Amino acid sequence: MAAFSMRRAAALVLMTVSLGAQAALFADDEARQEIIKLRPQVENLRRSLAVVTEELRKSEEARRSSEAQQSQAQVQQQQAQAQQQQEALQLMRNAMAKSADDQAQLRRGLLELANQLETLRRELSQLRGENEQMVHFVAGVQRGLQDMKRGQADLQMAIDGVRSNIDGVRSNIGEMQRNVNDVSSGVDARIRRIEPVKVSVDGREIEALPAEISAFDAALAVLRKGEFAAARTAFEQFQTRYPTSGYRSSALYWLGNAQYATREYKEAMGSLRRMLQLAPDHPRAAEAMLTIANCQIELKEPRATVRRTLEDLVKSYPQDEAAATAKERLSKLK
Repeated sequence: MAAFSMRRAAALVLMTVSLGAQAALFADDEARQEIIKLRPQVENLRRSLAVVTEELRKSEEARRSSEAQQSQAQVQQQQAQAQQQQEALQLMRNAMAKSADDQAQLRRGLLELANQLETLRRELSQLRGENEQMVHFVAGVQRGLQDMKRGQADLQMAIDGVRSNIDGVRSNIGEMQRNVNDVSSGVDARIRRIEPVKVSVDGREIEALPAEISAFDAALAVLRKGEFAAARTAFEQFQTRYPTSGYRSSALYWLGNAQYATREYKEAMGSLRRMLQLAPDHPRAAEAMLTIANCQIELKEPRATVRRTLEDLVKSYPQDEAAATAKERLSKLK
C-alpha cells in the first residue's frame, strides 16, 4: 500500500513537470489557453499529492508506533519471564534451605531415637533383674499362702466351735426377747387403755381415754341407726360414768336430741340447757337453742317464751344456719 502510494506521487510530480515544460514551449495564446485549461487538473493533482504525502506520513508513524509497541511488549514479556525465573530460583533456594533444615531435624530425631533405644535397653535389663526378684518373691508368697491355708483350716475349726456357742446364746437371747416383747405388749395395751389420746369431735379437739371414745362412738352409732330410746339410755350412762369427760357437752347435745325424738321435751330442754351452760361456744350451740324452741312449741308454751328463745338464738349466733331458720319462724309467730 505504501509502495503504490509512492508510485502514484511520483507520477503526479512527473505530470506537473511535463506541464511546466509544455507551458514554456508554447508561447502563443492557444498554448496558454490550453495550459489554463490544464491548471485545475494540476491543482487537483497537487491536492492529491498532499493527501498521499499525509497518508505516507501517517502510515510511517503507525509503523513506527507498531514497532515500538511490539518492542515494548517483547521487553515486558522478557521482564515477566525474568521475574518468573527469579521466583522459580527463589523457590528452589527455599526448597534447598528447607531440605537442609529437614535433614538437620532428621539427624536430631535419629540421634534422639538412638538415645531412647539405649534407655529402653537399660530399662529392659533392669526389668529383667526385677522380674527375677519378683519370681523369688512370688514363690515366697505362695509358700506363705500355703502356710496361711493350713492356719486358716485350724482357725475355721475354732470358728465353728465358737459359732456353735453363739447359736446357743442367740437362741437364749431370742427367747428372752420374745418374753420381753410379750411383757411389753401387755404393758402397752394396759397403758393404751388408761392413757388419754387426742380426738376431734364436733369440730373441737379434746383428750379422752380409749374407753370414753368407745362408749361415745357406740352411743352415737345407736342414735344414727334411729334407736332413739337405746341411744338416750347410752348417753345417760355415759354422763354417769364420765361426768368430767371432754365429750360431756357433745354427749348432752345428742342426749337432748334423743330425748326430743322420744317426745321427752322437758328432759330434752334440760339436757340442752346444761350443754349451753357448759359450752356456750359449742359448734352446735345454735342448733341446741333451736331444738329448745321446738320443745317449747311442742309443750305449747307461750309464744312470747318461744319468741324470746328464737330472738336470743339470732342475737347470739347470727352467722349460724340455725339463725336463718329462727328468723323464718319468728316471722310466722307475728
